[in-house]
Amino acid sequence: MPTHALRGAFGAFALALCTANAHGAVAQRTFVASTGVDTNPCSITQPCRSFAAAMLNTAPDGEVIVLDSAGYGPVAIAQHVSIIAPPGIYAGISVPGPTPGIAINGSRVVLEGLTINGTGGTVGVSATTNSEVYINDCAISNFATAIDLDASQLFVNGSEVRDISAAGLSAAAASLAIISRTTFANSAIGVRTDEAKVTIVETTMTGGTTGVHVGVSAGKTDLVAIHRSLIAEMSANGINVTAPGAGSTSNVDVLGSTITRNTGNGIAVNTTTPGTATVVVADSQLTMNGYAIQGDLGTGTSTALSNRNTIGGNVLGGLKAVNAGVIHTRGNNSGEQINATSGTTLVPGF
Repeated sequence: MPTHALRGAFGAFALALCTANAHGAVAQRTFVASTGVDTNPCSITQPCRSFAAAMLNTAPDGEVIVLDSAGYGPVAIAQHVSIIAPPGIYAGISVPGPTPGIAINGSRVVLEGLTINGTGGTVGVSATTNSEVYINDCAISNFATAIDLDASQLFVNGSEVRDISAAGLSAAAASLAIISRTTFANSAIGVRTDEAKVTIVETTMTGGTTGVHVGVSAGKTDLVAIHRSLIAEMSANGINVTAPGAGSTSNVDVLGSTITRNTGNGIAVNTTTPGTATVVVADSQLTMNGYAIQGDLGTGTSTALSNRNTIGGNVLGGLKAVNAGVIHTRGNNSGEQINATSGTTLVPGF
């Protein structure tokens, strides 16, 4: 084909694309702005005003880009997409009602640089039906539940969750969550699990009721790892571990973390039903709590206190255990005496 014919064909193709977009075709990259209009095609020169309108104009695996600071409204997402606010731009979502600020259903979604604020709403971000969600550098505040995870995967990094009346993260129904470099402040419960695998790394939880609550339903399993993190200033327990149903199993691994100044206990293990709870603590500091670790241990339950922990300055003592159960301890934990009563067995090593 001659060169001029190729140019003519390309020009006709480009014109067709422009015409299609003007009549409602989706684009790989769309834009929102404070001066946008939702009847626009959401292009960079004709941006939309809301995330909801941009979603209608964005192709699967596409991106919604925020151009300037404003509030852009709640959005429901049922396709793979990224919503990105560049550094220095405030991209707000105010949530006045029962519908979540961002509702994700069966999609892979990246949320970056967003501020999600409850103004009467109950859930900041919900993810269901095998969704895969990445939350980077976001702030979520003033909800009953900041993030509600159900049968999905979640990856949170560099974010802030604060002023939450129920749970910063509620993870259930075989969900998986990895949380890193994130702050949970003034949340009744920082992270709550029921049948979930959760890893918490380099994260701070402070000023709530309980930092991490592990409580799995009958016949289910929780696996929780807390590494190089701080849990402090809780009005109840820093970490609360239960296995409240027959055949339920809660496994918690605490490594290199500081659990301090919690009014209740640093770690509480309360399993008096047929469930099983095992807590392993290593290379950590448990100071200035009620008890460092208190266990009310039921049949088949053990509290495992591993080596190289520092236990000191706790108001009531080091580790206190009652009822039937087994406590494993190593001699090179420094600090307070470990005591057992009411038929609990001490095993000096494992």
